[in-house]
Amino acid sequence: MGSSIPSAEKTLQGDGPWPISNILRLPSTEELIEVLGRSELQFAFNEYVERHPAFNKIDARRYTARIYAILSWPEPTFHRLSESAKGKPTREPWDEALFCWRVKRHLESSECTAVDWETIDYYALPTAAKQREARELNVERYGYILRLLERLQEDRNRKAPQGSV
Repeated sequence: MGSSIPSAEKTLQGDGPWPISNILRLPSTEELIEVLGRSELQFAFNEYVERHPAFNKIDARRYTARIYAILSWPEPTFHRLSESAKGKPTREPWDEALFCWRVKRHLESSECTAVDWETIDYYALPTAAKQREARELNVERYGYILRLLERLQEDRNRKAPQGSV
């Protein structure tokens, strides 16, 4: 692990990875985006805003279990999530699930050096106990990603013109 305080400069210098909980403590949303990967996060959030233009407050704790249920079995594809998000309105958080899917794939990729998340292959895990641990880890990861979405939406609301929120 790198030093305990993440920054965009340290990420560019190859320092890291850091615990995602440390990254989420960064006071500036802008720096948070820089550390985790500006283009990937901005693309995922722009897509979220395009699909979900409302300025609704996001409560990560409320969504985490549903997001995990949507994204856990079977392994979703972009096409399936995108079609579900475009479909007729339901109570399911499809837009949030699509955001989580995109961001999790980025954070697990070799392009992201800020965190050291690896993709979990449930089928390769030898025991039910290991599979349960992996599921718990994914629920935790979705919770972190939803907290990131919460911060991005709060920042968007703060910058919105008066009367649009």
